[in-house]
Amino acid sequence: MAHHLTGRYSSAPVTGVSHTLVPAPAPGIPIDNNRSVNFFQVLRKRKWTLLACVVSGTLAGALVVWRQPYTYQARVLLELQDLNENLLNSRDVNPAARLDNSSETYINTEAQILQSRPVFERVSRELNEGAPPNEPWMPPITAEEIARNVRVRSREADRILELVAESLDPRRAAAIANAITTAFVEQDLESRVQAGRQTTAWLSKQLDDLGDKLRRSENELQAFVNKERLLIDSTDGSVAETGLRQVQGELAHAEAERIAKQSALDAVKTSPPEVEPGLLADPTLQQYQIQLTALRKQLAELEQTYAPDYYKIPPIRAQLAIVEQAYDLQRKAVREQLESDYRTAQRREGLLHSRFDSQFTITADQTAKMVRYNALKSALELNRTIYGAILQKVKSYGVASAMQTSNVRVVEPAVVPDVPSRPNKPLISALGALGFLFAGMVWVLSRAANDTSIQEPGEAQLYMRSPELGVIPSAKLNGRSYGYYRGRVAAGRAPRLALEMAASDQNPSLIGESFRSTTASLLLQGKPPGVLLITSLNPADGKTTIASNLAIALTSASRRVLLVDADRRRARLHSIFRCSNARGLNDLLEPSCSSDVADFIVDTPISNLFILPSGKAQPATGDLLYSPRMASIIHQCRRSFDLVVIDTPPVLYLPDARILGRLSDGVILVLRAGRVRSDSIIAAERTLRRDGVPIMGTILNDWDPKTNGYGVYPEKYY
Repeated sequence: MAHHLTGRYSSAPVTGVSHTLVPAPAPGIPIDNNRSVNFFQVLRKRKWTLLACVVSGTLAGALVVWRQPYTYQARVLLELQDLNENLLNSRDVNPAARLDNSSETYINTEAQILQSRPVFERVSRELNEGAPPNEPWMPPITAEEIARNVRVRSREADRILELVAESLDPRRAAAIANAITTAFVEQDLESRVQAGRQTTAWLSKQLDDLGDKLRRSENELQAFVNKERLLIDSTDGSVAETGLRQVQGELAHAEAERIAKQSALDAVKTSPPEVEPGLLADPTLQQYQIQLTALRKQLAELEQTYAPDYYKIPPIRAQLAIVEQAYDLQRKAVREQLESDYRTAQRREGLLHSRFDSQFTITADQTAKMVRYNALKSALELNRTIYGAILQKVKSYGVASAMQTSNVRVVEPAVVPDVPSRPNKPLISALGALGFLFAGMVWVLSRAANDTSIQEPGEAQLYMRSPELGVIPSAKLNGRSYGYYRGRVAAGRAPRLALEMAASDQNPSLIGESFRSTTASLLLQGKPPGVLLITSLNPADGKTTIASNLAIALTSASRRVLLVDADRRRARLHSIFRCSNARGLNDLLEPSCSSDVADFIVDTPISNLFILPSGKAQPATGDLLYSPRMASIIHQCRRSFDLVVIDTPPVLYLPDARILGRLSDGVILVLRAGRVRSDSIIAAERTLRRDGVPIMGTILNDWDPKTNGYGVYPEKYY
């Protein structure tokens, strides 16, 4: 049976030898099942794993980049200046003029032109042809190489373009960057000059055509006026047209006036009396309407409050009748005035209609002639305007073309780099180490966060109502080499000390002191138990080791202790104390057995410690444990010894511990650090309490404070 498991400590200040006994919560009080994970302790515990991740990451990064060649970068900074593209209004006639040479769109466009294939082909040709005969570029520089190793970056905050050229040869990178800059500036100037020449030729041809058209328009207009004998007034129209326009204007005004008066009269006729004052816009009627509204409101308020014969009501009614009569008379007068005004406007409109018809007949003869005249005159004015504008543009553009310049300024030319830009081999190795370290930390912490096992002293009390009686440290911390005693000696070596008897070791040991501290916690709870049952949740949790050492430690208090091996399936106590297992508890449980319990008890090398072995092997069923025979055996042992310690199988797998627990004064659960899950101990405690079995507490076994952030126990206490 295994006895130890590493764990970690996070609750009470435990040194590994003793543990403060915390009282159990009262029944009915909920247990806090939230356990915080001390990430620093977890990382410290797994430091060697993290160190392996760092080493692996460093080696991986080094293997990736160590044989890669160094690459050099040459950089050129270009400023796109804000030139006046509309110098002397040249933008109006130059189709290639830029509308905006400072926006982000323009800068991005120039960046694309800077890394276009025509520029790269020109650069490759000039570099290969301009290289000295004794130092040609080997291999020759190609446009594909430039396109692959050149990139241009723009920034939003300014008009700076950054051109970066890369190459394995630093001279080659600098030469390509400077050659691209020169080719870009020259190409920009050439495009401007070429656009200027094309624009000048186009403007000259347009100017000649417009001159011929202007002369033809003038001759046609003069010939038409002379032929038709037109009389033109100052407004470029005939006299008859001027008179017709005047009569038309007066007629339109009369129609509008008549329509307005008719609209007002119709509104008065069709609208209810209470709406007329607003439609007539008569101040007197509006004032009467205000008075009527006030009097009616006042009368309504009085009638709601007082009786009809109240002294104030008759005067108000009389005043209301007077105002209503005056309102009706004024409304009638206003309506009569509106009817008179409408008839007058109607007669004036008829007279103007007659005059317009006669004037229209006179003007009709001149209309066709004036249409032709106006068309010829408009064409003349248009040709004259266009000719003058184009003439001005030609003169201005000629001056502006002579002042063409490039808006590209080299802020910082490329120089031959001394230091490679990449790969930064130490940095990549360090990043690989950091990446692997981060991955290792995530892996370690995720496992720790998902781990619900009991690993540290005090953690069991987060899930149970039972106190923690003690903590047994790992055997690896002890100053001596404890191991399992199997009754045989390795060839050429002395047998190791049995861990199951660590409490009897004459020399001071950390494990032995831990068992003695646990014994003190057990005895200081009040009345010492007479029958103590030791069990665990899972196999290999070390319950037999705990049972044997507790029994040994309890004998130091001058008590007669009986150690009962009730683990009938895996009996081990007889091998630990090297005694016979020919007969024991299994034999006593037989119905045919009539012997006394004392006949089956054997002595041990430990003073005051006795053993009731398991006995001969037989089908290990729980049927015999239910029998009155078992209760009688426990009763006899209780009378003969100060303390009876019973070693039983795991409680979650077999019913033995639950059956015998009802015959004992208390049960101690052995929890192996890192092997017992929190839900398992909750289930075990509920099962035992439901069975009516008293639980005295728990013992955390195989705890390693060194791996849980608490260091090694001081040597002077070993």
